[in-house]
Formats: sequence, structure tokens, C-alpha cells
Amino acid sequence: LPTNMAGGCFDSLLPVFIVLALGGSVADVAAVSVAASLAAVPSLVFWGAVSDTMKWRKHFVVIGFMGRAVAYTLMGLSLGTGQLLFANIVMGLMASASTPAMSILILESFRKDVWSEKIGLFNKVAGIGNILGIALGSMWIAFTPGLFGSIEASLRLLFIFNATLALVGSWL
Repeated sequence: LPTNMAGGCFDSLLPVFIVLALGGSVADVAAVSVAASLAAVPSLVFWGAVSDTMKWRKHFVVIGFMGRAVAYTLMGLSLGTGQLLFANIVMGLMASASTPAMSILILESFRKDVWSEKIGLFNKVAGIGNILGIALGSMWIAFTPGLFGSIEASLRLLFIFNATLALVGSWL
């Protein structure tokens, strides 16, 4: 739930941060987003294969969540679109460690007759987290710039808050 909340916040935050805090363009938003996706696809294959070989599913979930925390922190500290691009690639490479492991962890942890129920519950909690994160991110972006002195400071703090949520997810 907390990690998905961070993801929901991030969806709203990334383009706003690039344009308002870093002075980037729509092309910069596209480049940063595409770079993360390009990094994530082969990374998913890699992490899935390693997870299948080692069978340490929980470790890979934690690696993925910790990777998000590191990436969000790097993003919050980014001074330009190049640094943000690097941080987003780190996100694509590291966060993808958890994706293949989570589904298999459910299958390995429960009897076959309850798989549908457990996968449904997992998706429900993940979806609720994402929606809460979108709402939280939208409200943060709309209402906190005055509290922190500038839109840039507010957005940077939201990245740090997202990192904290990902750390809580790692701990849980």
C-alpha cells in the first residue's frame, strides 16, 4: 500500500517537476519516461530469471521497494533533466526487481484454491494505494507550494515523502 501510494504520487509529480522545477519541456518529460521504460523491460526479464534461480522472492520485493526509495531520493535532489533521467533509469532497473517476485510469492505462499482470492486482494490493496497516492500527490501539488516557499521546494519534498513511503513498504 505505501509503495503504491508513492507510485501514484510519482505519476502526477514527474511531469510537473520536469516542467516547473527543472524548466524542462514536454520532450524532456517524454525522454525521461521512455528511458525508464526502456530500462525496465530487460530488467524485468533479468530480475525474473534471478528470482526463479535463487527462490528468494521476499528479498527481491525488498530490493525493488528500496530501489524506488533510492530513485525517489535521487529525483528529489536532481538539478537538471539529465540527473532526473539517470534517477528514472535507476527506478526502472531497481523497482522492476519486485514485479515478477510478488506474483510468484503469492502463488508459493498459498494453496491453489485461494490463489484467485489472494491475487485479487493484492491487486485491490495495490489499486487503493495507487489511487490514494494520486489524490495525495494532486493535493500536495495544489496546496503545499505556499507552505514550503516555492513550487520547487514543495515538489522536491514530495519526492522525499515518496522515498519515505517506499521505505515503509520495504519495512513492511
